[in-house]
Amino acid sequence: MRISYPNYHAFSTAINIIPAHQNDTFKCIIRSIIGKGKRADMETLRRVVNNTLISLLGQAITWVSTIALTVAYGRYLSDVKFGELYFALTFVLLIGIFLEFGFNQQLVRDVAQDESKTSSYFSNALFLKAILWVLVYVFIILICLLLGYSPEQRALVEICGITLFIRSLVNVVSGLHFAAQRTAFPAIGSILEKGLSALVGIVLLVHGANVVDQRG
Repeated sequence: MRISYPNYHAFSTAINIIPAHQNDTFKCIIRSIIGKGKRADMETLRRVVNNTLISLLGQAITWVSTIALTVAYGRYLSDVKFGELYFALTFVLLIGIFLEFGFNQQLVRDVAQDESKTSSYFSNALFLKAILWVLVYVFIILICLLLGYSPEQRALVEICGITLFIRSLVNVVSGLHFAAQRTAFPAIGSILEKGLSALVGIVLLVHGANVVDQRG
């Protein structure tokens, strides 16, 4: 429940016009309300600033990790492998956009207004996204087969499709934290995800790993 505090200047004026010998109890109550309002405003401002700084730090580390991994792709992969990888990533993201269509915005808005809806929205969002992901994943595989993509390209697309579902679930959990104004947890999760992905990817590429290693 949100509490709105009246105008501080109006209260101060009301206090000043009350004679000193009258209604001292009322004046003490008014001063207490004004003090609580100011403390609440300062606490809200401090929380907003802290959340903004945490989000900016997490975004900066995410960008640096992504750029570093992209540079490693260009350095250690051939032009053909590099193109195949980015084709798979782009192809899956374009079709998978329906998996994120308005879910997170609705989740954050409604849960922020009423925290008692958290569990119901969480379970419903997971259920709907799981169904949509199955439909999208089957659709992606069918398109790859109809267009005659090579087994290597299909394997890349299938792997990217699985990561699409994992990322979608992570977005649901992050949305719940954002609704509760806990931006530290999504930021830390994003840093760990992007940082570890970049670290592992770069180490594997340096040691000669390829996009898809098919033998047989």
